[in-house]
Amino acid sequence: MRYTVVLTEESDGNIHALVPGLPQCIAYATSRFEALNAIRKAVSEFISRSEFVQIDVNAEPKSLLQDTPWEWFGAFKEDSSWGELFDDIECKRCGD
Repeated sequence: MRYTVVLTEESDGNIHALVPGLPQCIAYATSRFEALNAIRKAVSEFISRSEFVQIDVNAEPKSLLQDTPWEWFGAFKEDSSWGELFDDIECKRCGD
């Protein structure tokens, strides 16, 4: 299997490796080569002791409508400068 690995050079020069989909799989090493070998080993060990299953969950996701401040939309609809602002933006986009 293939996994995406994120390599980051730390301020001390060491390499930090992590697999975004497997947060338990991280490694630190002094070189890129060593970091890749270490993360490969970490993923292999994690996978060998893990069981991957899919489950059904009977729950509805939280509605974003309750957390979105819809009453703010249109708050500036009477502001006459909005039209001028968008005209200016369009001119800059078109190079006029």
